[in-house]
Amino acid sequence: MDKLASVPLLRGLSRKELELVGRRVDQVSVDAGRVLVEEGRGGREFFVVLDGLAAVSREGADLGMLTPGDCFGELALLDRALCPRPTCTGGPCAATVTAMTSMELLVFEQRAFKGLLSSLPQLAMNLLAVLAHQLREARTAA
Repeated sequence: MDKLASVPLLRGLSRKELELVGRRVDQVSVDAGRVLVEEGRGGREFFVVLDGLAAVSREGADLGMLTPGDCFGELALLDRALCPRPTCTGGPCAATVTAMTSMELLVFEQRAFKGLLSSLPQLAMNLLAVLAHQLREARTAA
């Protein structure tokens, strides 16, 4: 529970809401070198880094590192989870993310993610704030 409460995406959630998240997500460990998402492939999971470092790249160019508290996979998963068409497959992942160290991750699968966004308005608001921040950074970098 303490790890969940320390994740920026989950800030402002009550203890009861954090427990709901804890029941619907998986915590996984991965070894260094593992490709977590691959550019151009369909995304099926949303990840939050609890511990460790991951490199982000697009078309072979280094885009930076992900550290504890960062998240990735949200755009592809949002595209899939919230698309109104029943046959929607969502968009491809925009970048490749590779574990640079051993890592601990929270993993939201599509159905759990959609359910949590529907039932926890604060989580949806936090995710919008994360996306706005990422968009602002991308515009600044361009």
